[in-house]
Amino acid sequence: MTKKNEGKKFEEDFRNSIPEDVFCYRIKDSSNFNQTTKNMCDLILFQSPYLFLLELKSTKQNQISTDEKIIKQHQIDRLYDAQQKCNNIVAGFVLNYRGRELKTKIVLPETYFIPIEEMRKIYYKEKKIHKDQAREIGITIPYRKRITRFEYSVPLKNIVKINKKL
Repeated sequence: MTKKNEGKKFEEDFRNSIPEDVFCYRIKDSSNFNQTTKNMCDLILFQSPYLFLLELKSTKQNQISTDEKIIKQHQIDRLYDAQQKCNNIVAGFVLNYRGRELKTKIVLPETYFIPIEEMRKIYYKEKKIHKDQAREIGITIPYRKRITRFEYSVPLKNIVKINKKL
């Protein structure tokens, strides 16, 4: 049995945290090494009247690289285009900065929703999105740690509000 990487655990925990009255569909990653699927995002959520398109990223570092290996240009472009086509589409990235123990302190995890407009600006200008920057421009996604896994309180109404302001 292969051990799940931390990013996949985050995706699974986040998906399992979606309220039951919200439609949630996980787009499968490509499993064929000869062919790469260019998925727009990881999750599609629907809570009337909004369709949410979310790409999830997780890191143990204090920043997430905007390198093409980590965040794909087609994801930025397709999420942005989708949101521009319809008023009721909300697109963006959910960035999870995992906690960790350092020699002198414990760093607590932090998770944020970043609207696609903001991610697009960062993607085309900067090499990374630091946790402090995500804290400034994003919406905090509260969590609680269960015994070994996390449960997130996904603030869909707040996500819609911030998107309407942009």
